[in-house]
Amino acid sequence: MKVHNILVVDDDDSTRAMILAVLHRAGFAADGAASGDEALSRLETTDYSAVVLDVVMPGISGIEVMRQLVSRGRHTKCVVLMTAGTESILDDAPSALLHTKLRKPFNIDDVVEAVRGCVESLGIGEPPFNNYPGKQPRK
Repeated sequence: MKVHNILVVDDDDSTRAMILAVLHRAGFAADGAASGDEALSRLETTDYSAVVLDVVMPGISGIEVMRQLVSRGRHTKCVVLMTAGTESILDDAPSALLHTKLRKPFNIDDVVEAVRGCVESLGIGEPPFNNYPGKQPRK
C-alpha cells in the first residue's frame, strides 16, 4: 500500500502537534510546518498527497501558500483551517486546491476524514484506515 505524506501547517504548536499525532495514528506519514515559509520549503522537497493548512498565520498566509502551489504547477489538495470571521479570506484562495474548509475549534475526526477524502480524490491507492478508531472506508 502506498504511504501518503501529509503536510500540516499551523503556527499554533499544540494544534499542529495534535493533528500530526492523530494522522500518524491513522496510518499517514505526516510532517509539520510552523509557518508559510517552512511549508513552502518542505513542498519544494517532498511530494505531499494533501496539505492541512491554517489560513491565518504571521508572514506568508495559508492563501499565499496555496497561490505558490498553483504558480509552481502543483495540484495538492488542501484542508483549510480557519477561525470564525475569516471565511471571506477564502474568496482569494485558488478553488482548484480547496478540498475542505474546517472551522476552529474542529472535531479531529473531521480532519482525518477530510485528509482521507483528499487522498481518495487522487485515485492512487486507498488511504489507511485500520490504525484509527474513526470512520471506516466508504464502500
